[in-house]
Amino acid sequence: MTILANVSVYAFPEVVLVSSIPVFSIIVRYNLIESGLMRKHWANIWSVLAPWVVAIPFYTGNILCCVVL
Repeated sequence: MTILANVSVYAFPEVVLVSSIPVFSIIVRYNLIESGLMRKHWANIWSVLAPWVVAIPFYTGNILCCVVL
């Protein structure tokens, strides 16, 4: 049981953060288009592509641990 608990504790932040990016992307894209700030093409870039480009470096090093903990 301790192995499962350890895996769960370390996997939880990554699973929660990765799964929340698509939901927030949809919300941000909709808000950018509806407010008239951007057209569909640019809203897709800033709401879908940009969060992944920013998030991936955090997953490759110790930065995520510093931010989460």
